[in-house]
Amino acid sequence: MGRTHTDKNSKTAAEAEGRQSATSRRSGEPETVRYIVNESGEREAVVLPADLYEKLLERLEDLDDVRAYDEAKREPGELSSWEEVKAEVGL
Repeated sequence: MGRTHTDKNSKTAAEAEGRQSATSRRSGEPETVRYIVNESGEREAVVLPADLYEKLLERLEDLDDVRAYDEAKREPGELSSWEEVKAEVGL
């Protein structure tokens, strides 16, 4: 298994998100993205602050929604009005 290593390529959560700076709410220290590296120094895993992880998940879910929408718009077929959809599901 690798070891935890913070190297010169480590980024704060703010840098990972493209912001100028961020601090941990608890410690006041910058949150850091850490890498797990093998004995050769090659990155094997990433340790992220929990809030950054949650934000990334939200963004991925949003992206998935956009892709599903784009795919649905490309599919040929008959469109239904909002009123028809509501009646179909019993609203």
